[in-house]
Amino acid sequence: MSEQLYSINAGNFLLSSLLNNTGLLYSSSYPLTKEDFRPNLSHKIIYITICQLADRGCNEIDAKELVTYLESGYEEQYNALKEDISDGNVVSYIDTLKQLDNTKSYEYWYNEIRKRSLLRLYRDNGFDISKFWDEDKSEEKNIAKLNKYSIKDIVTNYDTIQAELRQQYVIDETVRRIKAGENYEEIKEAFKNTPYFGACMVGGYQTTLFRGWVKGQLIVNSAPSGMGKTIRAVGELCNVCCLSLWDDNKQDFVANPNYKGSGLYINTEMDLELELTPCFLAYISNVPRHKIMDGKYDSKEEEHRVDVAIEILRDSNIFLIDDPNFTLRSIEDNIKYYKEQYDIQYMVFDYIQDNGCVGKEMHKTHDVIARDTIILNIASNLKNWARQYDVGIYTMTQLNGQEKTVETIDEQCLAGGRAIKNKLDAGCISLYPRKKEQKFTEGLLTHWLSENRNGKFGESFKPNTILHNYKVRFSKYGVGIKIYQYLDKSTGRCIDMYCTDLYDNPINIDKTIVESA
Repeated sequence: MSEQLYSINAGNFLLSSLLNNTGLLYSSSYPLTKEDFRPNLSHKIIYITICQLADRGCNEIDAKELVTYLESGYEEQYNALKEDISDGNVVSYIDTLKQLDNTKSYEYWYNEIRKRSLLRLYRDNGFDISKFWDEDKSEEKNIAKLNKYSIKDIVTNYDTIQAELRQQYVIDETVRRIKAGENYEEIKEAFKNTPYFGACMVGGYQTTLFRGWVKGQLIVNSAPSGMGKTIRAVGELCNVCCLSLWDDNKQDFVANPNYKGSGLYINTEMDLELELTPCFLAYISNVPRHKIMDGKYDSKEEEHRVDVAIEILRDSNIFLIDDPNFTLRSIEDNIKYYKEQYDIQYMVFDYIQDNGCVGKEMHKTHDVIARDTIILNIASNLKNWARQYDVGIYTMTQLNGQEKTVETIDEQCLAGGRAIKNKLDAGCISLYPRKKEQKFTEGLLTHWLSENRNGKFGESFKPNTILHNYKVRFSKYGVGIKIYQYLDKSTGRCIDMYCTDLYDNPINIDKTIVESA
């Protein structure tokens, strides 16, 4: 019985294109393996031979060249090929294949081959493939059914099945059950020696409010475009995962006293090498990002700082991933891989948004999906993964526009709606100071400048960012605290200035910092 899950016609056209242009083998968009041609011996041998000749530099392969190559060292394969071809004439067979070439339809025949190859794999591993291919029905009907699905659709279908089975039958090891008060004498004493606190954040005030960046928790910073979300996030990751950082006071690189281990940055918008890496180098060296990207420095010493920063970044275990078409599955797969391989402690996801792919993924279980639902679902999963993999996760969202009109800046301004607040452990919104806030805090600014008189801060120095903290856990100060900061958007370095409550009244908050040795 012939293998239904293989199209000889598709194989002929695909091999024809490869014979005429071996460069197609190296396309990352159309990966192939010999297993894709396995059911047809002739096709499999020809494909392997094309690959070998391509690796030897052949851009186009004719019949004589292919036969000569097989005869010179692969007699067994050549004989098998002759035997499998009806008339045994390999030269004539290859010549006929080459004449079929229609590169414009390559993608169509590629998908035809790969879909069936994928289904063979699932079938051979015991999966029911009848949703996509019923071997009791005609090939014509099956082709019509299969054409409705992409390769990604097929994979997602079986991933969903496996995920559902895991939920039903695999015991969640993260679930704990204890009797209230049990062993709490030891915990009480442990708190005396080591208070419940995570790694210090870039801002000392925020570290106090949030109890630091705690592993297993999700922190969300929301802001409109242009507020420096990415450069701030890069700074937060450098602050916990870089071995050394430039210290302006000591005019030298110093060991990072806040170092906690490996980190991961999942990027969804920026070019890793040309746009994101300069952000890291800028924070580490305290040399403005635009100078690094322009390749123009004020001095040799400044350029040397960047060179040292490159070495520090290379020696620190910080991993960057570019995933613009991310799905929930791809995010978790990356977290799991880097946790298992490199024991990442902290991670940045830049940023929560509806990229279209998550919506398609969710359509498998939801009929109608609103944009806010997608954003909420991503946030919910990030929180779950933070706990599951014991990783501190920092992420960002856009705002919904209400921040321009409302009096109080809180979760009502979030893209994704108020419900997102319930999924995170700490949340803030970054905005420029409004006129009323500038007016009400003039005295605070004057006092701060008088306490910090040096060459950096002249009379015109003002905060350029307010962090409106709408969600904090276990903080004695509560929600609604406004932190006035100066954020250097060219480096990610940040200066805490002063704080007010929700009603712009001054409030004294201790800064939590780790001093350099």
